[in-house]
Amino acid sequence: MGYYIFLEQSTAVLAKKHQAEAYQRMCALNDTDEGKTGGDGEGKWFAWMDPNYPETCPDAKAILTELGFWFDVNEDGDLLFTEYDTKAGNESDFLRCIGDLLTGEMVWRGEDHDVWRYTFGSKMRVHEPVKRDIEWDQVPFFNDERLAVANEQPWR
Repeated sequence: MGYYIFLEQSTAVLAKKHQAEAYQRMCALNDTDEGKTGGDGEGKWFAWMDPNYPETCPDAKAILTELGFWFDVNEDGDLLFTEYDTKAGNESDFLRCIGDLLTGEMVWRGEDHDVWRYTFGSKMRVHEPVKRDIEWDQVPFFNDERLAVANEQPWR
């Protein structure tokens, strides 16, 4: 089970000059069990993350990639958030801990078509819900196998 979320639009950037600090902060999240939603009864970890990610992820980009984000990297080495298309986990906890190091915004859509936005700057702000009309010619038609089920019409 789970709740799928998609990064619809993003202007979010983690500047190269902030990546080392972002890495330290995100590693520090692993010091306590607070907020961890994964586990096996013996240990707890962040959903979809390796329990010892500070040892297996060498930098901020690796941690954010393990969370499910995709990036472009500009000529200055800044990380430009471009995609997230997976089940919801603890991505918002990680973004919140580095929210003041990020600039821009992210617009998210849930599998039930709820839409919300995160804006970054002095801290991460969440705007829920984002109101907008759905234009049916803009609803994606998925061709890949993993999302083929979304294209099935239940009345057939």
